[in-house]
Amino acid sequence: MHAPRTESNAHDLSRARLARLALLLAVAALVAGVPALPGRTRLLVALGFAGLSGLALVAGEAEARLRRRGLGWIALLCDLAAYAHVVIAMSAAGRPFLLLLALPVLIWGVLRGLSGALAAAAGAMIVALGLGGDAGLTAPLARETVAAIVAFLFLGLCSGVLGQRIQSAERAHRDTRRALLETTLDAESIVSCLSTGLLCLDPKGQVRRRNDNAERLLLAAGEIELGIDLEQLAARPGLEALGAHLSACLGSTFETTREFEAEEWCGGFPLEVATAPLRGPGGETRGLIVVLADLSERRARETERKRSEKLALIGQLSAGLAHEMRNSLKPITGSLELLRDDSWSGSGARPPDPRLIEIVLREADRLEGFLSEFLSFARDKSLTVEAVSLESVLREEGATLESLLSLPLTRGPCPDGQPLIRADRAALGQVLKNLALNAEQAGEVMTIELSAHVEGAEAWIEVRDDGAGIPEGVMEHVFEPFFTTKPRGTGLGLAIARDLVDRMGGELTLAPAPGNGTVAIIRLPLLAPAAQAA
Repeated sequence: MHAPRTESNAHDLSRARLARLALLLAVAALVAGVPALPGRTRLLVALGFAGLSGLALVAGEAEARLRRRGLGWIALLCDLAAYAHVVIAMSAAGRPFLLLLALPVLIWGVLRGLSGALAAAAGAMIVALGLGGDAGLTAPLARETVAAIVAFLFLGLCSGVLGQRIQSAERAHRDTRRALLETTLDAESIVSCLSTGLLCLDPKGQVRRRNDNAERLLLAAGEIELGIDLEQLAARPGLEALGAHLSACLGSTFETTREFEAEEWCGGFPLEVATAPLRGPGGETRGLIVVLADLSERRARETERKRSEKLALIGQLSAGLAHEMRNSLKPITGSLELLRDDSWSGSGARPPDPRLIEIVLREADRLEGFLSEFLSFARDKSLTVEAVSLESVLREEGATLESLLSLPLTRGPCPDGQPLIRADRAALGQVLKNLALNAEQAGEVMTIELSAHVEGAEAWIEVRDDGAGIPEGVMEHVFEPFFTTKPRGTGLGLAIARDLVDRMGGELTLAPAPGNGTVAIIRLPLLAPAAQAA
């Protein structure tokens, strides 16, 4: 199998073609300028030489393009014939041009190495023997012929070895260029795939390389052209602080990291800028590498992590507090129940007002309910996630909600095929109860709808109301613990519901319903068809 023809190969062939064409013209001019031959003869010899040499060039080009070695040997024969034609014509005129046969030996030694050089030398020796035989081998002529044959053989060996070394060097050069090109392409691919922005600056502070993400992050400041320097960059509105920081880091030998807040530059988001000196083979500083990263998502994750840690700590502390409060409520409610019975009759003392006792009992029940929800939120109760029929959830929980709610509950569509979802059955029931009660207490609600459908690999269970909806400033806080807009609400119902859905591997969101009202959407993963069949 032949190696693919690269740009370097084509360039080398073009140079060799030009060199041979120049040699052809030089020899043709030499022949045309010999005064010992008639003008017509010189013209014919020059044309014959040019024609045979042209055939050699065409055959060599065809070999290079078609990858057929046989065409190369045809080119060699044409070359030998062209030079033999000149030598024979010049010898007939008494002008021995025998040394011209050294040219094809040199040419084919360089082009083909030892095999080409020896083949050309053999052809030159045959021509030399033929010329010596035609002239009658006198002692001086015989010595000249033998000397020419030995010279052709020695020249063939030398030019063949030289050609092989040249070819080896060219192959090594091509391999090096190919490896360098592949390394460059790999580096470009890696740089383009980076999720962060990358700028490479030279020692003068000019941008020599940047990836697409760097342009995207700095898009607010306009296009970052290659060759722009830090002074020009700092002159752009909103990049003064960034340009000054990079200028200070350009001559530094240390790595640095700095965060720019949204108001410090024109990007409108927090930006992390990490710099590192670009070092040469001897350890000298040759520029600066700048890595840019948008901190928005990282800070959001950090905020969520801190919130989770804070909630976990609150849960641990409040679980013990709720337990102690519940222990104190038991004797209070028990004592009040004793005060309410008929043991006061005949004692002469005035019994307490029954309405006050009812108020205390009612508030104690409310406090008991609050503590129950609080403990449910604080405790990390383990869930049993298993295959659950979506149709049975809607049927059973719909019946439960109908008896629990004071508002009408309508049943929406249910997906066909009895799909199975991954959920904890009891936890899912509690989530639907919390969502329905939250919708009922929203105000201005006339009906509540329970429905479900399948979206890709998920099941969507929706609890929709037709109330006034959630105000825009309130929507982002509805899942925060203890946040409520209701006078007697605990602010834990939606927080508990979202926590349970998250632990089942799903997602709970609230959104404005089409028209009016609010829709709560529970997204839970479906079981794969193979798992459902099993």
